[in-house]
Amino acid sequence: MSIDSSMDKMLQRRQEVEAQLSRSAELSNKQLADFSRELSELRPVCDQIELVRQLEGDQSGGMPVPSRSTRHFTPVGVRTITAAIWQQASRSRASWGLSLRG
Repeated sequence: MSIDSSMDKMLQRRQEVEAQLSRSAELSNKQLADFSRELSELRPVCDQIELVRQLEGDQSGGMPVPSRSTRHFTPVGVRTITAAIWQQASRSRASWGLSLRG
């Protein structure tokens, strides 16, 4: 499974969880807590995925990203950012119930 398809799965899962939470009156307290927890874990990663997708559409090379140590801008490729997101997602994949490897 490619990184792009795995990112698509995460975005899709966030939509599914949000849909479940939109009918919260029908959920048990445990289900509500479980979906809320899952959404709080998915949301930051999905926000980064959407940012990467936007950057990929806006630029073909790289973008300036501020370096924390030097406080000046360093060119970083979009795929480098994608790899960082992938590592973050891989650490939490068990709690999402998703297989990021296929």
